[in-house]
Amino acid sequence: MRAFSEQQIRVPQDVALVCFNGTEHAAFHVPTLTTVRQPLREMARCAIQMLKAGQNEAQLKEFPHYLEIGESCGCKPQRQS
Repeated sequence: MRAFSEQQIRVPQDVALVCFNGTEHAAFHVPTLTTVRQPLREMARCAIQMLKAGQNEAQLKEFPHYLEIGESCGCKPQRQS
């Protein structure tokens, strides 16, 4: 967001911004960041298990994720109750 600001590009007016696994500080950015949340610990644990198994075949593993809408994508954030 800083690089956009330095180039006079406004978020979200000129560009929509969505990140992956934003930090807990994302809510304090102006505008607040929209982020896709993933279970990083579970993903890392699974990757380590795959490495330990020593199989040389590619494996596909899906993990749950969710979209945390902030202001940076241009969408109106949902109010939390």
